[in-house]
Amino acid sequence: MPQTLADDQKQSAEHFTRTRKLSLPNLITLVLSLVAGDKSAGVDIHSGEFFKQARRSGCWPEAEAVHRSAVTKARSRLTWSVFANLLADSVQLAYSLWPDAPEYTWHGMTAVAFDGSKYHLPASPELRQAFDPDSGLTFPGKGHYPQCLVSTAFDVFRRLPIARAISPLAEGNEREDVKELLPQLPDRPLVLLFDRGYPSYDLLYYLRDTTPNSAFVFRCPAQSTFKAVENFVQSGRSEAVIWLDTASRIRRKRPDPKSIKLRAVRLESPDGKLSVLLTNLTDSAQYPAESLVQLYFRRWRIEIDQPYCLHKNSFRKLVYRFRGWFDPGTFYSPQFA
Repeated sequence: MPQTLADDQKQSAEHFTRTRKLSLPNLITLVLSLVAGDKSAGVDIHSGEFFKQARRSGCWPEAEAVHRSAVTKARSRLTWSVFANLLADSVQLAYSLWPDAPEYTWHGMTAVAFDGSKYHLPASPELRQAFDPDSGLTFPGKGHYPQCLVSTAFDVFRRLPIARAISPLAEGNEREDVKELLPQLPDRPLVLLFDRGYPSYDLLYYLRDTTPNSAFVFRCPAQSTFKAVENFVQSGRSEAVIWLDTASRIRRKRPDPKSIKLRAVRLESPDGKLSVLLTNLTDSAQYPAESLVQLYFRRWRIEIDQPYCLHKNSFRKLVYRFRGWFDPGTFYSPQFA
């Protein structure tokens, strides 16, 4: 827990320089407690319980309850980057303590899945200006609440969110968010997992050129997709090595476009829908097709499994319950993660 903050992590250089009843570490702890606590209780009830438990546990024997307005004022002095840094530090600590056991990796690689979610935000002037200035009842055809896109990188086997990117929904792009998240991933062998919304020549090209030591697996639709993928599906084969060529619009952007060599594996989901896995793991002896399918279904499970599925649903309730307290840092809270 930080004891002090750099000037760029607080609204003014003078903030948190004097001794107060609610110190910086205790303020951050209180905010995290509010984020993680019972969503049926309001801020006043929850903060009162927080101070009572802090005294009883001995963690903060001299704790004295402060008025909600004092907490609100103190919290407003923090920038969202405080919680982004706290999430990064928490992830680093988790990996340093987590045993490097085979059950947490796939063929010695950490499996990282990417997922994007849309959220309605409280209609405060600050959030509206930052995320969706054209939202509101005064704009015909626009929703009342501003919206944002939150993209998360998730360690599938450890069930641990490890990085986040936030952008206004109108400007949001899950594929571009991946590029922002990649430098935040742990420095270890990785296999990156992507659902159907992610395949594009641009992202495949980017991964090949910027992460040559990482493997990737994309789930690709069987129709209305790359021509090479459609040809593979029509061939009836269970797997094959294919070459993706650039579309004409990409050739105009890149003076020297190159084909991408990939392995295609036929995939039938539990609901019977046919799709194709695209991967740069072309060695079928070392990485059998069945093993790739099982790996991808581990990624698919995060849509229905705890804790990732539940954290998305509970956060929508959290935004409503504490809408007067909300800022973008909430998305980075380790408690929310």
